[in-house]
Amino acid sequence: MRKLKPLQNFVSVLSLLLALGSTDVLAAKSAEAQLKKKPGVELVQRRTSRRILIRTRLVIIHTQKAAKEGKEYKGLGNCLRHQRIARRLHIRKRYFLSALHSLRARRLAVLIINNNKGTLIKETNLTREEERLLKNSPGGEALDKELDEKYQNEVPVIDDKAAADEKVEEIKKKKE
Repeated sequence: MRKLKPLQNFVSVLSLLLALGSTDVLAAKSAEAQLKKKPGVELVQRRTSRRILIRTRLVIIHTQKAAKEGKEYKGLGNCLRHQRIARRLHIRKRYFLSALHSLRARRLAVLIINNNKGTLIKETNLTREEERLLKNSPGGEALDKELDEKYQNEVPVIDDKAAADEKVEEIKKKKE
C-alpha cells in the first residue's frame, strides 16, 4: 500500500501538468489564428450593418430635403449609389462592406448638408462602433473607385439633381 501512494502522487502531478500544457497549446493556436486574420477586415454582425443602414437612410432623407431647399445637389447621386450598393451587399450577407459603403454615403450626405447650410440631425454623429469600423476601412476614394469599377452595372450613375427626388429604400425585417 505504501509503495502505491508515491506512484499515485506522481500520476496525479503528471496528469495535472499534461492538462495545463494542453491548454497552453490551445491558447497559442488561438493567438496564432488571431494574428493570421487580415487586419482591418473585422466581423460585422447583421444587426450592426442593419443599424448603420437605417441611420444613414434617415440622414439621406434629411439631405434630400436640405438639397431641395439650398439648391446645391453636388454629390447626392454618388451618396445614393453608395447607399444602394450597401443595401444590396447587406442582403448578400456581406455586412462589413455594406457598413463601409453606408458610412461613406453618410459622410457624403453630411458634406451636402453643410454645403447647403442645413442643420445636422443626431443620426449624422458616428457611434463608437462606426468610428471603429472607419479606422479599419479603406479611404473614401477607394470605396468610390470600387463603386465605379466593381458595381457599375448594379448601381448606375444617378444625376445629382434627380437624386433629390429618388426614393431611399429601407432594409425590411425578415420574418423569423
